[in-house]
Amino acid sequence: MKLFIAKINDERSVDPILKNLASYSIFDPTIIDCMGMDSEIKEYQGSLLGSLRVMFEKDRKLAKLIAVIIEDNLLEYAVKAVEQVTGDLNDSKENNKCICIPLDFTKGI
Repeated sequence: MKLFIAKINDERSVDPILKNLASYSIFDPTIIDCMGMDSEIKEYQGSLLGSLRVMFEKDRKLAKLIAVIIEDNLLEYAVKAVEQVTGDLNDSKENNKCICIPLDFTKGI
């Protein structure tokens, strides 16, 4: 078993990726709003007012994390499901990324 995680910066890409994952029999992903540290630092700019603005600003652009536990043999298909929508992640202008972490233990799956 593996934990596959994809960070997608354009939220319009999430639904097509989820459909692609389902077409490869990869179900039940978790979607999490996230923001990269570089975006946070740019907004903060080291000042007290900047930090307050960041805390209360509602229109910050959030990325999405798609996390799903997959069988080892589905890793290639999970990456393919993402890249069919985003293009090659190595050439991503949107700074999309994916990682895979081996899992030693799962329960309730």
